[in-house]
Amino acid sequence: MAGEQMPEAWVGLQVSLEYWTGNARSSIKCSLEAVNVWGIVVVTEAPGEEERRTRFSPWGAVLHITKV
Repeated sequence: MAGEQMPEAWVGLQVSLEYWTGNARSSIKCSLEAVNVWGIVVVTEAPGEEERRTRFSPWGAVLHITKV
C-alpha cells in the first residue's frame, strides 16, 4: 500500500467507525463507501434486515476509522 492515502485506500472495505453523536461517542461496523474533503460516507446493514443505510459523517464528528 505504499503511496496510498488512508482512509481513501480503504474505500469498499469493512471498517469500524468511532464518531461523536451530540456529547457522546458511538461506534459502528460499516463499509466505507467514499472519502472527500468534507467527510466520509459509510453503509451499514442491520443484522436480519435487508435495508442498507447510507450515512455521511463530517470530519469534525469522526474520531477513529479502523480497518477490520
